[in-house]
This record gives sequence, C-alpha cells and structure tokens, in this order.
Amino acid sequence: MKKNYASAIGHVVKVAKDSSVEKLFKKLLEWYMEKDDISTKVTCAATIHAICFQSPDIFNRHAASALPLAFLGMHEKQTTDETKAETSSKALWEEVWNDGTPGMESGLRLYMTEIVSLSKQALVSQAWDTKAQGAATINSVAQKLGSGLGPPHLGLLLDALLTGLQGRTWTGKEALLKALKSVCISSKESVAAPTDENQPTLEKIIDSLLKESGREKLHYKKEALQSLCAILESHEVDRFSEIYQILQPMVKQVEDEVTEVVTETPGRDQTTATATTVTAQESQESMETSEETSASVEENVEKLKEVKVSEEKRETKKRRRRQEKREEYDVTQDQWLEFEQCVFECIGQAWPLVEADRK
Repeated sequence: MKKNYASAIGHVVKVAKDSSVEKLFKKLLEWYMEKDDISTKVTCAATIHAICFQSPDIFNRHAASALPLAFLGMHEKQTTDETKAETSSKALWEEVWNDGTPGMESGLRLYMTEIVSLSKQALVSQAWDTKAQGAATINSVAQKLGSGLGPPHLGLLLDALLTGLQGRTWTGKEALLKALKSVCISSKESVAAPTDENQPTLEKIIDSLLKESGREKLHYKKEALQSLCAILESHEVDRFSEIYQILQPMVKQVEDEVTEVVTETPGRDQTTATATTVTAQESQESMETSEETSASVEENVEKLKEVKVSEEKRETKKRRRRQEKREEYDVTQDQWLEFEQCVFECIGQAWPLVEADRK
C-alpha cells in the first residue's frame, strides 16, 4: 500500500507548486532523520525514487534536497528483514543517486556542502544505527575523493567525528573509527598541515584515538588500536611508548603463557623420565627380593600418579585463566586469538621509524 502511495506522489508532483514540492522533500528528510524504524525509511526512499523516475524534471529542480539524502541513504545498515524484501531502501537510494548525478566523484563535489551537513546531523542522532550511517557516509566520501577532500569540509568532518567519539561505547561506534582512519590517510597532507585554523590537529586526533584505545570492550578496543596505528604509520609519528602502555598487559599475558610452556614442558618430561628410570631399577632389584619389589612398584606407581595429577592441575589452571580473560571481555576464544594477533601487528606499526627508514 505504501508503495502505491509513493508511486501516486511521484505523479502528483507534476501539477504541484514548487513550494509544495519543496515542503514535501523537507518533510521526507525530517522523517528519515528523526524516525528510527525501517518502514518509514523505506517509505521515504520509495517516494523520492518515484519522483525521480516518474517526474524527472521536477526532481532535477529539487536535486539539492534529494540527492544528498540519497547518498546518506546508500550507507544504511541493511537488516535481516530488509534483505528479504524485493527492493530494499538502500537499493532505491543507489538508483536515485546513480540516475541523478554525472558520476560518483562529480556528484560528491557538487553536493559536498549538503552531504557534510547531513552527515554531521546523523552523527548527533540519538539512534546508534543513524550515527554509524553518518560515519559510513564520511568514510565513503574520504575513500572516493582521497586527497581531493580539503578545507573547509575536511575540518568540519574531522570535528564531527571527534565529537562523536566522546562518551560511552555504543553498538556500531567502530564506524567512526574507520571513518577517522580513512579521512586521516586519504587526506594525509591536509591533515598533517592544516590551513584552516578551526580544523582539528593531527595531535588532537591521535590523543583522541589513544583514549579510545583504552576502552574495555575488546572488539572496539581492537578497532581503535588498528585505526590509531594505521594513522601513526601513515604519518610517521612516534607515539610508541603510549601505545605500549596500553598493550603491555596483553603482551605480558602472552609472554607468561609462552614462558610457562617452555619452562614446564622439560620439567614434566624429566619427572616422567626419572620416575620411569626408577621403576626400571626397582624392577631389576625386585628379582632379588620380592617384598622390596612389591613396595618399590607401589611407590613408583604413586609417583607416576602424582606427575599425572600435577599435569592435569597445570592444564586446568591454564584453561581457567584463559576462560576468565575471555569472560572479562565477553568474547569467544577465536575473537581473543584475533585480538592477540592485532596486539603484535599494532606494535609493528607503531614501532618508531629510524631516520634511514624515513629516507
């Protein structure tokens, strides 16, 4: 039914006043940004899509209102229910953008001011998905434009991302970290040497990411560390001591596990070998005295049992320690192993470059 209404609106705008059509686009934008339900977002996409393809002349006169919203809509997070639909809102937005612009980069440059404004509005939304959508939009802008993203838009986007990072961790907040990394690397020169006095400095960006890297949630911590170290490596900035302070507890834990394995394994083998040797010797002596043999065998059987019990206790202790660490961060074993790998990769990226490497 909503699809039919949207199609009808696509035809009715042909005879409507321009002021009425402008109000319609403003209302659709308001609904899309403020209402956090899939049905409303799909309705907005279907309506603008219908206007675009059924009344192209009308659409072109209001493209500055519709196309920036279409670009934002292209970065919606698709839910399971939406992917089952015949046409998702994301697909509708993509068709509108592709039909209304001469090309991706040209469209971005043409509507950059409006896209930046909508992205900033999305980042201050109360809905987590909308915040993440705004960050994904900025990420896409940085990747598509590369070094072409400069002032004043660069400063506005960086400031919006840094503001969005403040506060507690929420589901999807990783999108802000990815966007910040893309912007800092794609617009490397402009970020390192800002010409706009209102643009956040590289040092401020790094300080903010250092703070985020200290968060407790493991998945978010991993993304923050990867983003931070990628920026440090790209800009050749030495903040290794601060990075290592964050990573040191993780590194120490891995070192302790390795040390325990190296030191305990020979000990277990030696204990087992000793017990086996003693058993052989006592068995030979048992041939001489049956009573001594019986006592010696029982004694060495007990020694072997003690060795086995000791090994089981050590293994149980290791498993318990690993389990407690995973439960502390609420992650699976595979996720914990991935994080351990990330730790050492970040150390490699953050390692201070010597002058010879810089040259």
